[in-house]
Amino acid sequence: MKTTPGVAHDKLQDYLPFGSTYLVSSLLKEFNVRIRLVRNRNSKLGDYKPPQNGYSHRVSINMNLNRYAFLLTLIHELAHLSTWENHKNRTKPHGVEWKGEFIRLMHPFLSEEVFPAELLPVVKKYMGNPKATSFSDTQLVLAIRKYDAAKTFCT
Repeated sequence: MKTTPGVAHDKLQDYLPFGSTYLVSSLLKEFNVRIRLVRNRNSKLGDYKPPQNGYSHRVSINMNLNRYAFLLTLIHELAHLSTWENHKNRTKPHGVEWKGEFIRLMHPFLSEEVFPAELLPVVKKYMGNPKATSFSDTQLVLAIRKYDAAKTFCT
């Protein structure tokens, strides 16, 4: 897997929906996290690693994702970070605590300023009970794929 060095948070705007940049910047100010963009991985869209051996929190995200898939994946991984900060290793990776954090962190993004009108209700429905794999929801996958353009999308 080839990776880029940590990405400056302001450079993430190239990967995010246009209406989300300020919200993401505000959120990232709360966290000491290194974000890496990686080439497409067939097994996952992103991952989170807690601080260890002198490293801060680390998140990697596939760089081939469309803007909406990228945002969902970023917030999914930041929910792991927030859950780790609050509970360390005392919870399941996609347990109740993580699910609550994912819902809490995504809430400010659930608007037509961030998601297109046709995609927003699908994302809101998914966020009512998010799963460990964000794209295990067939309706969500089909709705988000419409925004892929020429990009490959892994599920």
